[in-house]
Amino acid sequence: SKSEANGSVEVVETPSGVKIFVQLPKLPEYHEAMLRDALLRKLRDEYGPPPRAPKPPPDKPKSPPKGEPSDETDRNRG
Repeated sequence: SKSEANGSVEVVETPSGVKIFVQLPKLPEYHEAMLRDALLRKLRDEYGPPPRAPKPPPDKPKSPPKGEPSDETDRNRG
């Protein structure tokens, strides 16, 4: 017969997706890994693969640090 075990499952949203934490304190760690992997597989089967991360915006040109002349001020001196 199967016995009951107390534990917790946390699903935490992050900027890059979701993290799943499984804790089963009275069972070996491999039980946590099996439950986590099965849950991830079920989510992928039902919802499909996670969406791709959006591309970061292109870098803006850097302005010269304060106190240092820019190219334009050098041209005006000559």
